[in-house]
Amino acid sequence: MKGQVEKFDLSLMGYKEKYTINEINLMGKGDILILYTDGLSELADQQGNLYFPEHLETVLRRVKTLSAKEIFGAIKEDLLSFGRRQDDLSFVIIKKE
Repeated sequence: MKGQVEKFDLSLMGYKEKYTINEINLMGKGDILILYTDGLSELADQQGNLYFPEHLETVLRRVKTLSAKEIFGAIKEDLLSFGRRQDDLSFVIIKKE
């Protein structure tokens, strides 16, 4: 869906003895995938407003035309100015060119 943000409700992945891998192309040109830890979803400002999902979506819409590296930098800069972290935080940006 072009121009839309989709959220996937996924829990932690476990270990299996055997995985079956099927090749499926789920990302189209310009699509962005963000993988993150709970530190991002729990980040709040001093008023208690959460960073995720609304604030992150706003930032992502503003920088979506940039490269993955530039998107990462913009989100990192925004995160650092948003609020005090209570937990460690990691995220990865993947963009299909």
